[in-house]
Amino acid sequence: AGGGGANHQYYPAKTSTIARRAAEVASVAVLDVALPLIASAAKFSSSSTLQGWDAFWSSSSSATPAIDGGVLVGASNAQRVATALENLGPTYVKFGQALSSRPDIVPPSLAAALAKLQDDMEPFDTDLAKDIVRTEL
Repeated sequence: AGGGGANHQYYPAKTSTIARRAAEVASVAVLDVALPLIASAAKFSSSSTLQGWDAFWSSSSSATPAIDGGVLVGASNAQRVATALENLGPTYVKFGQALSSRPDIVPPSLAAALAKLQDDMEPFDTDLAKDIVRTEL
């Protein structure tokens, strides 16, 4: 049975890898970005002064960003997004790098935070990268 003459096979190891990665991406997207941004937006919108989009990305919950248990605390909203992209890996970093070069699309404070993905990255072992590519393909 099947349709279209395609030869579909089930690969449980590949499926579990995909599911694991999807869960990781969802976790970072929701816990490290979406929930803090929603909370910040609620706080920001209740502010009595009228502020712009760039001010939202520049705002933070405390003066000094720090990492507490692997979570970025007190960072600006823009720094939070840049850190999340870095944590998600090279494909997401490339996306952030591309956005950083488009100040016509993103506010200046977000573009500045994403620009740090251009040259302020932790080094990544070439042999490890090759191993990852081999196992993922």
